Amino acid sequence: MEEAAGRKFPELEFDFAYDTESFLRYYGNVLTLTGLQKITGINHKQLSHYATGKCRPSQKTVNRIQDGVRQFAERLCQVRLI
Repeated sequence: MEEAAGRKFPELEFDFAYDTESFLRYYGNVLTLTGLQKITGINHKQLSHYATGKCRPSQKTVNRIQDGVRQFAERLCQVRLI
């Protein structure tokens, strides 16, 4: 714990969780729906419906999106530029 002005503050950890619609909207400026289609196998038109809130994905589809994004992130972490 750190002290500031005589008060103790505990160290905290945060986990950020997004619903699918929010994730797709937030990262839409860096991850295109066509790109997400490539890493998830889910049609970009269907992903668009999720991003706009027109449809809600099943839990199986949410897991598929999450798994695809995590696998892509792991591949990115292995990139070494020279």
